[in-house]
Amino acid sequence: MPDFLKDLLSLIFKGVNRVIASIAVLLMAGYAVWVLATGEERNKYKTLILPYFIIAGCAVVAMILHYLWSKHRAKSIHFFNEAETGVLVLGIVGDGNNSLQRDLVSGLNDKLNTTSNISVRAYDEQLDDTKLGVSAAHQKARGIGQKLNA
Repeated sequence: MPDFLKDLLSLIFKGVNRVIASIAVLLMAGYAVWVLATGEERNKYKTLILPYFIIAGCAVVAMILHYLWSKHRAKSIHFFNEAETGVLVLGIVGDGNNSLQRDLVSGLNDKLNTTSNISVRAYDEQLDDTKLGVSAAHQKARGIGQKLNA
């Protein structure tokens, strides 16, 4: 399998999407075994088509619903109230396990929570200014902050 296809599949099918896709493939395989073992000889493959489309369609709908739910959940978790001042720390490029981000958020919260109404939160998105350019990365970061009331 080509490398670009492996990279694409690993991006699309990770986490919950991988579980949904695996369940769909198992359902399709199980149905195929059942039909091929019990169905009439001339109609075996025709009877596979519609259920395969239904299973694949349900998997796609489940993935889309999960995506929409996770985006809504991420926004509600990170959204800052009007009464507080928000500092949003985006992911740091090259920090694979987000340890630098966690340390930064933890340290700022320890210093700021005792004396002020400033809340610091981590956000998963990373902006690489070497690829986007400093100005574009800054504008995108400001846009994310405005959406979350930071």
